[in-house]
Amino acid sequence: MLADSLLIPLAIVGTVLILSLPVLPAGKVLLFIVVGRSLTEFGAGSELSTASAALSAALGLLAIIAAFMPRGTRIPHRLHLPIALILLVLILGSVIRLVGGEPPLGAFREAITLGSILAVFVLAYSFAAQHLDKALKYLLWCSFPAAVISTVGFFGGVPAMAASGDRMNGTFNHANTAGAFLAISALLALCLALNLRRPRLLWIGAVSVAGLIVTQSIGAWIGVIAALAVFVIATSALSGLQKGLLMIASSVGALAAVTFLGLPDRFNDFINFNFQAALDQGVTTNSLDWRLLNWHLLIEAWQEKPWFGYGLGASSTTLMPLEAPAHSLPIQLLVETGIVGCSLVAVTFAIVIFWVLGVLKEGRWEAALLLALATFVLVNGSESNLLGYTPAMYLIALACGVLCASIRYSRPRHLATTPEKVWRRPWGVDKPLAAHSSQRSVPSIHLITDLPPLRVTQQGQD
Repeated sequence: MLADSLLIPLAIVGTVLILSLPVLPAGKVLLFIVVGRSLTEFGAGSELSTASAALSAALGLLAIIAAFMPRGTRIPHRLHLPIALILLVLILGSVIRLVGGEPPLGAFREAITLGSILAVFVLAYSFAAQHLDKALKYLLWCSFPAAVISTVGFFGGVPAMAASGDRMNGTFNHANTAGAFLAISALLALCLALNLRRPRLLWIGAVSVAGLIVTQSIGAWIGVIAALAVFVIATSALSGLQKGLLMIASSVGALAAVTFLGLPDRFNDFINFNFQAALDQGVTTNSLDWRLLNWHLLIEAWQEKPWFGYGLGASSTTLMPLEAPAHSLPIQLLVETGIVGCSLVAVTFAIVIFWVLGVLKEGRWEAALLLALATFVLVNGSESNLLGYTPAMYLIALACGVLCASIRYSRPRHLATTPEKVWRRPWGVDKPLAAHSSQRSVPSIHLITDLPPLRVTQQGQD
């Protein structure tokens, strides 16, 4: 009853927000969407679940509408092809779902959810292109409310924060969703603190790490460790000695977390791993057995429709052999979009990675962080429902949009004091640095008010 009473006020608020979009500041809209989405899964599985789902869908629709609003900044031509390929996969998957006889509402909901992730990227890029300093602040702080509420609520004994038993789910619908979100938050805080020389930002990451520990999400831990290792290797902001010390410190910290803070019990589940017995009897004793059996059954089902799959969202609604989602991004894409859809996604990913590697050669720290995020998606997504963890995907989309805009509109550090050199921009246009600075002012980066700002000017970087 409580959920039903909230639906009408939520509908009114959503309508007002949509009508007000043309006059609302783009940054505030973006922050509202990302922060709001990280809090709207609170109450999932309870009497508030209906209102939670409605609010989550409304935020996704709001993001898509906001992305079409004119903001004065165009997406670079370099990104047109990847975005077009992603849209093609979304359209193709939705059409296949409808042709297969599924209810239109299910296909529409899945398309809105996935399309809103792309919309958050577009919004983040457009906003960061004009207000890079504010965008970096938002990137750091937008995960903080959910991290604090979840962690404090769990240790404070709030029942809704531990709906997954002894694992913290916080303001999210599952502990694995919370783990993915907090892992990305910790990764962003650490990498930005190192590259922007703001060590005080590390305490934001500390809150996220504290929450990540009590989620006991093994996949999130492995994903963030792998992502951090890639970042440390790729970044030019650290010396060889600093990279080695940071890798050692991170390994020791991760080992301590695994040993003393509850994760051993999760690893002990794998001692009796026996996939053949699970396959023969259809009974599993741990999450690894369960995943392998689920993937085996899904691949068998995919073989009936190998080219185009079953349509977007099928693996989390109608095609669930073990009554649960796929728990693997590659398997999910294969089952839902088939060989054609997977090929399009692979081409898109390859285009983006080759571009990032090219930018990395210029010494851009943003490229190192983009590679780290891609590593997290690959590692964590290989064994989780990461694509369905919408709050985490919003945070990744926000980070990618801001970082791409920073590459496009800020100057490489190693060229900051030599304006006579030519800056080869990653979009294929060469301009002298002085000419570039005169055409568009590059925003300052000032994340902590009591520290001197890092300001890029025509003469250099102070």
